[in-house]
Amino acid sequence: MGNNGQLNPQVLNTLGVTRDYTLCAKVVMVEGQGKAYQSVAQSVAIAVQDVTDYLRNVSTVSATAQGVAMAKILENITTAAEYEPAIDAANTMVQEAAGLLKTIGDSGADVLSGFAPSGS
Repeated sequence: MGNNGQLNPQVLNTLGVTRDYTLCAKVVMVEGQGKAYQSVAQSVAIAVQDVTDYLRNVSTVSATAQGVAMAKILENITTAAEYEPAIDAANTMVQEAAGLLKTIGDSGADVLSGFAPSGS
């Protein structure tokens, strides 16, 4: 087996070269940029998921409100004008939530494009 207290000089040299390469400033900077990009991308994805859930919930509330208003109208057609504001408000609520989704999606894309790692 030889001398157990010494490592093969080629192994030591290889470990040194690997250390020097992986800890050089350029590699550390590129890896840092990549990690920052991944973190920002994940945050943007979560924000888009959250606003998508919000839009889905608003759509459910809107559909329920419109259904109730339509049921009241069908009970007595002469009261239609009474419930039209509720239907309009429910539609507006969904349109505003959809606008929020677009705004957050566009903003997220802008933020993410500012974090693109160099060389990509």
